[in-house]
Amino acid sequence: EFSSRIIKIGKLKMNRIQRIQIFLQDYNLLNPYLKNLLKDSKEYYQKELIDEYLKVSRYPNEYLDIT
Repeated sequence: EFSSRIIKIGKLKMNRIQRIQIFLQDYNLLNPYLKNLLKDSKEYYQKELIDEYLKVSRYPNEYLDIT
């Protein structure tokens, strides 16, 4: 499931929120060793996701464009 999701990402246009959400979902599928390696990245992207949600709430029309 994890590897097929990577292939689909390349074919879809997604905004930053969607890309971060996929990373966080995929993180949960990893084995404990890889989770440990990516723990800092997970924390970083959780904060980034909050920041992106705040941007959307302040400027919803500008954010509707897919980046």
